Amino acid sequence: MRILFISPCNGIGAHEEKFLAALSERGYQTRVFAYHYTRMQDRLAALPGVTVEFVPLRIAGKVQRALSFHMLPRLKRTIREFKPDVIHSGNSWNDSFLAGLTGFHPLLVMPYGSDVLLDPERFRMLDWFNRIAFRAADWVTVDAERVKDTVIRRYHYPPAKITVIPWGVDVEGIAKLRSPWRDSLRKELGWDSDFVVMMNRHHEGVYGIDVFLEAMTTVVKENANVRVLFIGGGSLTPAYMEYIRDHHLAPSFFTPGKIPRDLLYKYLHAADLYVSSSHSDGTSVSLLEAMAARLGVVVTDVPSILEWVVQGENGEVVPRGDSQALAGAILRASRDPGQVRRYGEHNLAVVRSRADWAQNFRAFEGLYHTLVQGDTCSK
Repeated sequence: MRILFISPCNGIGAHEEKFLAALSERGYQTRVFAYHYTRMQDRLAALPGVTVEFVPLRIAGKVQRALSFHMLPRLKRTIREFKPDVIHSGNSWNDSFLAGLTGFHPLLVMPYGSDVLLDPERFRMLDWFNRIAFRAADWVTVDAERVKDTVIRRYHYPPAKITVIPWGVDVEGIAKLRSPWRDSLRKELGWDSDFVVMMNRHHEGVYGIDVFLEAMTTVVKENANVRVLFIGGGSLTPAYMEYIRDHHLAPSFFTPGKIPRDLLYKYLHAADLYVSSSHSDGTSVSLLEAMAARLGVVVTDVPSILEWVVQGENGEVVPRGDSQALAGAILRASRDPGQVRRYGEHNLAVVRSRADWAQNFRAFEGLYHTLVQGDTCSK
């Protein structure tokens, strides 16, 4: 089977790369069509069965990226040359909008969350782009019930043609790293007896990291034994690093920037508590990875996240944007590590039952075969 994969954001992210690696392992012929103003990873082209068509946007790249219809002739040419059996597209108002304009079927649309939940509320034009994408879609897959409900309600998409499939994680692969890495990494950092918090969301406004940093100014003043693994990067990294310096948080923070995924998994095991201060989300892969690492969690009350975390059962939930509530939850966790460990064991059981990547990828495969062999297409 031949899959044309139209990818969002800076070429390919870690989660999309994992997806493409799975397609390669399963023997699919996959063409990645990506257009952006930053270079995408060259290593993707080394995957067996994967070819990459990257279109650099050199002039007004951000504008060209947002208004994707100018890529339509190039994408139609790719379709003629590659002859895909299925187009699988990401971001609904961008990549899936463009795919919908081609008239190709079958089209599998996979919104990520904010492209449905947040962006159309801020920009009416994106709502119109989404409507075109969902009218063209033969099937839609989402990673959270909240996203599904919004697609059905806002865009009148048929409920029978939308499937919830969380991205999933390598649960057992992450879980087994705990014994060899936890003590050695904490010792390396000099944090053997400290309470360690993990923050590894992208450094973009939607993730509310400014709220987290404000909370930590309170936390470190009240508990000098709290430390933070502040991992990741993005457009707001300089502002966040300036805040850390100006508020004298640096002695409590380890800030390696972006790191390879395998190293991130090891650092997860050096932590006690995972925190997400996001304002909007789909099913967060970062959260699922932390749960697989047996971490307790403190999260904001984003509906998609509440599909995974129940207050007082496997974590703590605080209101979005409330830095003092967030600080209070982190401080309570730091003073009751036994409860945090109990949350962590519960979290591992949750992801084992619902977020296994291999099982969830097979669900994507089933959709491909349904679309190619069945009569679900709108053409």
